[in-house]
Amino acid sequence: RWESRFQIEVVDPRVFLTIQQQLDKQQEFEGLVHRFASSGRIPMGGVSYVNIQAFQRFVTVKSFHTFPDTCSVVKCESKFTVLQPASIK
Repeated sequence: RWESRFQIEVVDPRVFLTIQQQLDKQQEFEGLVHRFASSGRIPMGGVSYVNIQAFQRFVTVKSFHTFPDTCSVVKCESKFTVLQPASIK
């Protein structure tokens, strides 16, 4: 089974700048981080963060992406579950 949720939010430029600065200050993450180069229009690039956690019967993938050109933040979460097989009679 697969479940997914996502949210996109356009924030005030000052709030976006604060988010970007907090992400830039963060030295350690429990996942994969990529800092993109500037598009040229704005002096900062976006940031993508992906965290994957595996458990016995499911896997979760959480991601967070920033888009400086539009002051947008996208949050996603997906859960992949291995269902119990039906009983054989």
